Amino acid sequence: GLSKQYDENGEPESSTSLGLGTPGYAPIEQANYKQDGTFPVTLDIYALGATMYKMLMGKTPPDSSLVLNEGLSWTVTETNSISAGTRSLVEQAMAPLKKNRFQTVNDILIAMDAGGSDEEKTAVVDETEPEEEKTLYEVDNKEGLTSERKRNEIGQTTESKPKIRKRLNGLLTGVAVVFVLICYNVIRCTMKSDKPQTEKIEAEVQATQEQYYYEPYTVGGVTFNMVSVEGGTFSMGGVKDAQFNDEDLPVHEVSLSSFYIGRTEVTQSLWVAVMGTNPSEKVGDNLPVTNVSWLDCQEFISKLNSITGETFMLPTEAQWEFAARGGNLGKDCKYSGSNDINVIAWYPGNSGTYPHPVATKEPNELGIYDMSGNASEWCQDWYAPYTNQTPTDPSGPSRGQKRVCRGGCSISGDTRYYQVAWRSRHVPTFTEKSIGLRLAKQH
Repeated sequence: GLSKQYDENGEPESSTSLGLGTPGYAPIEQANYKQDGTFPVTLDIYALGATMYKMLMGKTPPDSSLVLNEGLSWTVTETNSISAGTRSLVEQAMAPLKKNRFQTVNDILIAMDAGGSDEEKTAVVDETEPEEEKTLYEVDNKEGLTSERKRNEIGQTTESKPKIRKRLNGLLTGVAVVFVLICYNVIRCTMKSDKPQTEKIEAEVQATQEQYYYEPYTVGGVTFNMVSVEGGTFSMGGVKDAQFNDEDLPVHEVSLSSFYIGRTEVTQSLWVAVMGTNPSEKVGDNLPVTNVSWLDCQEFISKLNSITGETFMLPTEAQWEFAARGGNLGKDCKYSGSNDINVIAWYPGNSGTYPHPVATKEPNELGIYDMSGNASEWCQDWYAPYTNQTPTDPSGPSRGQKRVCRGGCSISGDTRYYQVAWRSRHVPTFTEKSIGLRLAKQH
């Protein structure tokens, strides 16, 4: 799933972190392999298809989430110049769902051997030049010029555009075959020669896994994970030079006991499994559920607890911010897991102003996804200005008019709204296509 690419300044775009991947060349599920240490060949099949797309189109492939929601983009001009068989091959290699993708390099070679339509096969076979064309390259000894040069000089056309197009298609197919064979042999050699490096990476993955613990739950066939967050003390709130509201000040120390928090936002599939309906405007099983009020969330949690026998709840505002900062493993990043918003967040600058499948950006230090961006998230607390107190396990005031909302969304907002300390609030009955929720639970 890694294809070494460079931007217009010559800087590498490829990630070199534990979870490797290049935007446009890594499938959606690649982020899920950051923790379990297994990297199936289907990741490289996708990257290979994306590379073919780049070779054919001359432009960077679309992000995998866009391929999932909108499919690959082929303009009319490109559709006319690239054969249907070639396009079909690239589309299957870049299939958003792993099960629909080529499973091995050999599968791609078999598909190439099978060829495209009868018309395309005829075009490839019917490459024999007419007898008169065989003499185009014969040298005219008398004048020292080739016949082709003479014909070009008087403006004669030796081949029609359709025939040139067929030849180009054949050439591109040949290049793709050679590229596949090279990649296949490189992968085989790498697997044999880089075993020590592979073992080192696996050790790093295992060490990362041990930093946090997931508790899985399944409801109606839908599995979700809760991340264990070890308690600690942290500085909560924003600072004036970061353009926070006065209500977000001052910075104050807060101590928390250990708790669990959702690895991802609550998905539409989980909401439907519990509630039987889907209130979201943009529909997709793995998209965050949105368009839910704080009161809707309470009803959902009550039913979920009845089904599971657990005591799930919305996170308190302090729990949310501590988890967003990476807990005791936090590196004091501006956003949840990075100072680069594009790495960890879906926001208007990269989202197309709509939500994306959960866990398709990088996680933070605790392995938690989308705490900056994608969907804003309700918290349990009533909203109130901070004080200089240093509380332990705060749960907000006992009454109020609006409930806290955190995290920023994919639809609208200044980038400061995605910072881990930024606060917003709404009345409990308020619904918006950008607001969802994340679960929490006490240890």
